This record gives sequence, structure tokens and C-alpha cells, in this order.
Amino acid sequence: MSQHQGEGDYQETELLIQKLLHKTHPNAEFPKPLPPVRPGDRPNVACQDETPEQYTNPHPEYHSLGNLPSGWKLDRAIQFADPRTRSEGKICVNGVFIPRYQSLQHGRTTKDLRDSITMRYRASEVNVVVDRPGGRDYRVYATLDGRPIPRSTRGDDVKYDSGGSYLIVDFPRMYNVIRGPFAVHELRLASDSADFDLYSYTFSGCPQK
Repeated sequence: MSQHQGEGDYQETELLIQKLLHKTHPNAEFPKPLPPVRPGDRPNVACQDETPEQYTNPHPEYHSLGNLPSGWKLDRAIQFADPRTRSEGKICVNGVFIPRYQSLQHGRTTKDLRDSITMRYRASEVNVVVDRPGGRDYRVYATLDGRPIPRSTRGDDVKYDSGGSYLIVDFPRMYNVIRGPFAVHELRLASDSADFDLYSYTFSGCPQK
């Protein structure tokens, strides 16, 4: 049995799948694995231990919510209080959000980005899986250690305007937020849209250049 969670080991995983398929289809021919797409995917690259993949759903066996209020109920908006002190690998929530079966959704429409989700992490790359249940595009503003994400460490999906760095959520998918040197940071995500619906974080400790 083989298990793998999160990003990385793409060629190894593809070769393992081919090996297993050969057991039931010994005459099958398979193409060579795809070449590395990112620098961290190259063979023999030295990677560091990153924060594990984290989920926002409230199930006690899976969630990484650092300040889930007592008395919460599924699919009901609840006020989260910012814990101020944040532990690495814990998702800290501030404001009104709705715990969903597999995600955490913003519980109201705002005008000042007052409600937010903050993650203290250790990695060189950060991705988030976000949905748009209302079917409308919206923006999620992202700050790194209290400031707009530096252009030298921005992910592929980060854009900029006079308000700072942000993502445009135009489809339910994974968004690349950070790509830079390996370090410990705090990533804050905030949106005025009630459609802001965050599922998970994934991280990489491999070189990004």
C-alpha cells in the first residue's frame, strides 16, 4: 500500500500507478511520465519540511481551525474571535463565518474586509482551494505578515491594485498564492463577498526557482 497527501512526487506517483496497472494488464504500454513542471518537481531536489495540508471543515478528525467557537452548528453563521496569538498550522478565523460540511464560508457581505482567515505556515509555496457558490466572481485580498504580498514571492494567481494584493475567484479551483523562499509567515485572506468559501491549504517546502 502507498499513501501520498498534498503536492509533490508526481513522477513517482505516475510510475507507481503504471506498475499497478501492469499487474492486471501486463501487455499494456504506457507513455513516459510527464517532465517536471515546477523547479521543486525535479528529481533529487532538496526540500524542507513544510506545514502539512490543512482543511477548514469543522469535523474534529480533520479540521485545523484554531478557534472554533463552542456551540457552533453546521450551516449556521457564527462569530469567530481573533485569537491574536496564532500557532503554526492552525487556521485562525476572525468575524462571521459559516462552518460547512467541507469548507468555511463567509457569513455576510461587508465593505471593509473586516472578516478574515489567517494561517501561520512554514513553506516556500502556498495554495488555497476556494469555491464561489453564488456563481459570481469576487476578490480575496491577501496579505503576508500584515502587508501586501511582495512581488518577488507572489503566486501565479496574485494580482495588484491600489488596495493591495488579491485573487480573483472566477472558478472553484486551487489558487497559487505564494511562491518564494522557504520561511515562516502569516497569510491573511479577506473578502467582502458572502461567496468567499475556503476549503483547504496546501504547501510545498521545495525550491521555487
